[in-house]
Amino acid sequence: MVLINTDYVVLLSHGLPEGIVAEIPIPELSPLMNGYIVAVYGTANHPALQPLLIVGYPYRFNNQVAGAALVGISMAELENAFSGVNRTITIALAITALLTSILIYISNRAISKPLRQANLMAETLQEQERIRSSFIANISHDIRSPLTSMRGFLTAIQDGTVSPKQQPYYLNIILDESERLIKLSNDLINLQQIQDAELKLEKTTFDINDLIRKTILGFEARALEKRLMITSKFAHPSDIVLADEDKIRRCLYNLIDNAVKFTDENGEIIIETSVKQDKVLISVSDNGIGIPSEEQNKIFDRFYKSDSSRGEDKLGSGLGLYIVKSFLRAHGENISVESMWKTGTLFTFTLPLAVE
Repeated sequence: MVLINTDYVVLLSHGLPEGIVAEIPIPELSPLMNGYIVAVYGTANHPALQPLLIVGYPYRFNNQVAGAALVGISMAELENAFSGVNRTITIALAITALLTSILIYISNRAISKPLRQANLMAETLQEQERIRSSFIANISHDIRSPLTSMRGFLTAIQDGTVSPKQQPYYLNIILDESERLIKLSNDLINLQQIQDAELKLEKTTFDINDLIRKTILGFEARALEKRLMITSKFAHPSDIVLADEDKIRRCLYNLIDNAVKFTDENGEIIIETSVKQDKVLISVSDNGIGIPSEEQNKIFDRFYKSDSSRGEDKLGSGLGLYIVKSFLRAHGENISVESMWKTGTLFTFTLPLAVE
């Protein structure tokens, strides 16, 4: 810094070499004495210095300009300083751009996720509505068809069109049709209970092996008709479980019914139990048509009927496996499936052993 008076005489010098003021043309400093701030370049010819940027600031005494203070900085230092500032600004801009990009990405994700979920929900609702409409149409047909058939046969028996020798044959058909209607009505009742959260369990202790034997007996006629071999294999002579017997009977019935339905003539069905810790594992396996891998995660859905099963299950409601899973879930248990197309299917579920 250099202090000069109004005659441009140096009064004090610190940091700037002597004679630097003399190197600056007086006209360039003259505005100082009129009270103005000036900025001028020092000479490039001075032997001691590189070019300088000199800033002058007037000082006053008794409200009159008494001189000026000159401060100088090397142009090289100034350029380095500006270069550092530019680097800092560049880095700051890069960081800002990166953070902005991240925030935009997060914002887009936050906005798009509900939209994606809404689309998925809309697609799910559309699919459920399609399935529901198809279900209602199938149920209407399933109810009307056996009723029409039963009425026709009963009318024929009543008016004598059917001879007494033929009556037992047609009465068996009427019984089969009535069984279909009973099964369908049970499915609808179970479905309504599940949907209305009215599924109440009446747990008792019972022998699961005995229940399996009784359930198999109910399929004797159908098994003979298709020449199926139904075999039971038990871990122990008796395994007592704690569960709702009526609902577990329904689970067994639905699983064996599917096995009988989708197993070709001369096929085999095996119902087997095993014990692991405090659980009984019950499996129902067959060597029937199997389930394609892409459909296995849907077979427990309400109203779902596998495309591969439609030829064999024209009269099914698509509720059997949904009811099985819902009943087992109410017990705190679950069911799994293993299947290979054209090879067979294995369903396995668990029940708790009763405490002795």
